[in-house]
Amino acid sequence: IPSRPPAKGGAFVVAVTTSETTTTVWDRVQEGGFPETKILKQRIRDVICPAKPFGHSDVGTKTAPATDSMDDDEAEEARKFFGVA
Repeated sequence: IPSRPPAKGGAFVVAVTTSETTTTVWDRVQEGGFPETKILKQRIRDVICPAKPFGHSDVGTKTAPATDSMDDDEAEEARKFFGVA
């Protein structure tokens, strides 16, 4: 007979340890399951180097930087250039 009941479903914890702190990136019990690879990579990146873009898999997850707007003449010229005028 075991001295304590077995844990439910095992443990899955991902943590990042730096010289100052340890940050839990994912805990299966707290999050309610296992992470998608994309989400796990993004969370680790956000701890290690939050300013670094993650490339194609970061699309739609962060606010895009502000861009300069075109005036009407520039927009018309761009439409002609790309053949959508």
